[in-house]
Amino acid sequence: MFRVFNLKKIAIPAAVLLIILLLVTTFMAFMKRDKASWYDEKFARIARKCPQYYMNVSFNPEEKTVNAVMKVKYTNNSNKNLEEVYFYLYPNAFKDENRLPFLEDEIPKVYPNGFDPGYIEVNYVKTPEEGQDLEFHIEDIYMKVIMPQSLKPGRKISLEVSFSVKLPNSLGRFGYGQKTYNVCNWYPILAVYDDDGWNLNPYYAIGDPFYSEIALYDVVIEVPKDLVIASTGTQVEIKEKDGGTREWHIKTGLVRDFAWVASTEFQIHQKEVDGTNIYSYYFDEEGSRKALEAAAEAVRFFNSYFGKYPYDTFSVVAADFYIGGMEYPNLVLIDKTLYGGSFLEYIVVHETAHQWWYGLVGSNQIKEAWLDEGLTEYSTIMYYEHRYGKARGARMYNDFVKNRYRFYELTNPKDFRVLRPLHEFRDWRDYDALVYARGAMVFGELREQAGDKTFQRVMRQYFREYIYENSTTEAFIRLWEKETENFDKAFFNKMLNLPPEGQNIQIPAA
Repeated sequence: MFRVFNLKKIAIPAAVLLIILLLVTTFMAFMKRDKASWYDEKFARIARKCPQYYMNVSFNPEEKTVNAVMKVKYTNNSNKNLEEVYFYLYPNAFKDENRLPFLEDEIPKVYPNGFDPGYIEVNYVKTPEEGQDLEFHIEDIYMKVIMPQSLKPGRKISLEVSFSVKLPNSLGRFGYGQKTYNVCNWYPILAVYDDDGWNLNPYYAIGDPFYSEIALYDVVIEVPKDLVIASTGTQVEIKEKDGGTREWHIKTGLVRDFAWVASTEFQIHQKEVDGTNIYSYYFDEEGSRKALEAAAEAVRFFNSYFGKYPYDTFSVVAADFYIGGMEYPNLVLIDKTLYGGSFLEYIVVHETAHQWWYGLVGSNQIKEAWLDEGLTEYSTIMYYEHRYGKARGARMYNDFVKNRYRFYELTNPKDFRVLRPLHEFRDWRDYDALVYARGAMVFGELREQAGDKTFQRVMRQYFREYIYENSTTEAFIRLWEKETENFDKAFFNKMLNLPPEGQNIQIPAA
């Protein structure tokens, strides 16, 4: 995510012609996947054991409701018997006006027309083969589903969940405004079970409070025929239905989430880069050209420097979105008011970099947000250096990274730790300076001291080892210790402003 604090054109207004364009380009790309790459070897290994979601969805824009039946196949990849499985129900974070996941000064921007609730209701959970209703319990944004019997290590279970969602009139990740319906973090998504057990965290107001496993999705969405959908994944078929609706069939590769945005006013620019169709869904034509060009150049550079983006599509979507930019797999939201402004390129490139750092190489954004945001921010600086020259890159690094952090230091806060969980950040100012700016400086210092060739070699290895998986700060440090001689834990502790071993800093929760 990036917050703002301070070519080939296809612009046909008829929705049916846009649909033809999407089908021709995305389906052909979907069919020509390179079967010989090492990506496919890892894909096959992980796809055998990852969650698989199948959804049939209908959207009523008049009522602002989504109704769906979801089937999910889950494998117990732990070494323990599981008596229950947990899902997040993120829409319930928007149900109560007194418990919203926003800071107080943000609420007028998020709800310009006043508070409007959003929520999710679960109708039933059952095993689809036997039709056995399962016991489930909902508390706030968590749903616990009791297993019919212990789920042993390596065993699979299929669950069917029927649910209904109400979109709020909200300009955040989840909601709608004047032009777009932002259907993000909207369905019951499995929580992560790891060495710490089930990861169940609040929907924090600061940062991106999400942590998920890679998964496969097969989704059918029925909407009125005047709506055009931008989504995660590849839109493989769009069918006319009786009653004035269309059915969009979407399949994904290995991704961490499934998001979609719909509008009656979308127009589209498209460009192909290295076998990936890049789309710009827009309302402002000139801004869209710049957004598309920035995304295309970023994908081309990150492909060559870090490793190839293995998906068929990537979409940059103008949206009713107050924050600036937000990443989802194969899709990023960009505040539509930024089109035509000076920050547009920076934000588009930042969110594009997240396709590598969050999307392909995952991490726990709640416990160690610096690992994806810091690397994403530094990757953005590297884009400017690559595209506009070293002098421009150095100026961007000083202005957008170093000076940002130094200004923060001058205010003399009590705690400079970069590696900390979200609840320990007092406000967005803390988060911005430490996670984005100081986090980027970790990578800047690595590259400066190691040299560009070594930096690229190690980062390509990092990408290759952790693609489709979740990494950690410790894993990242171990890789640098293994691949180089001069970068050990002491170096990273210093850069991350961590106290000496054995000393703890007690900071009250924000």
